[in-house]
Amino acid sequence: MARHTESYLTGKIGESQTWEYLSQFGFTRPSSKQRANIVTAFEKRGIMIQQRGFDVVPSSFSENLNSVSALETCLDRLVLYEVKTCGVGRRSRVSAGFRGLGFTLTSKEKHNADVLGPQYRFLFVNLRTRTHRVCSLTDFFNEKRALIYQTWSVFITQELP
Repeated sequence: MARHTESYLTGKIGESQTWEYLSQFGFTRPSSKQRANIVTAFEKRGIMIQQRGFDVVPSSFSENLNSVSALETCLDRLVLYEVKTCGVGRRSRVSAGFRGLGFTLTSKEKHNADVLGPQYRFLFVNLRTRTHRVCSLTDFFNEKRALIYQTWSVFITQELP
């Protein structure tokens, strides 16, 4: 099996395990239509967020996700979460405090964290130890706690010339 295919499949397995794990702790992954509803509800409040800049919301909001007007009634309490996962098969160990975890922070995630403040959190999940931790951007995005390197992630969506 090609290395990139093996890596992709490992990622998909880890992703599935992550959603399964988080559902046990009261999180749900919104559909694309529900994500659009969340974006629209925030827009109606004058807050522009990125639809691809979050992964899960608390399950207690599930019944509100299908309607913009229903979301508007609870928007002040809704917290969006971006998930960063350490897989079961990870070669290097990650400490209980997540020391050793490396991940990509996208501009969409950073934007949402900046504009939503306390209504946006990061969920660090360690599938090996079956633990997770909720953090704000400022908990880890500083030079005292992390090495921060600016990078560009590129996903080609059309055939190259």
